[in-house]
Amino acid sequence: MFGVAWSDPQNFWINVTNLAMGIFVLLAVVGVAWAFIGDMRDRAKARASQRAMASAGGHAFFETELGLTMADGGEPESPKDPKPESR
Repeated sequence: MFGVAWSDPQNFWINVTNLAMGIFVLLAVVGVAWAFIGDMRDRAKARASQRAMASAGGHAFFETELGLTMADGGEPESPKDPKPESR
């Protein structure tokens, strides 16, 4: 396998050590990739929650266990008319 003489008693332990180090490096690369993908997913969730909060106005906040919640527990307020009605 891969030009390694596993039955050679002089090289057996160096081959086992190289195999163990190769497996360790492979696991380390997979761990770093897993962490990178998780970080990108968390950043995407944070951007989505910021957009949701911006669309709800300044009245909402994000709680990780609950999701998007309202500060007073009620419905979002409708935007107020900037011009007062003249009578």
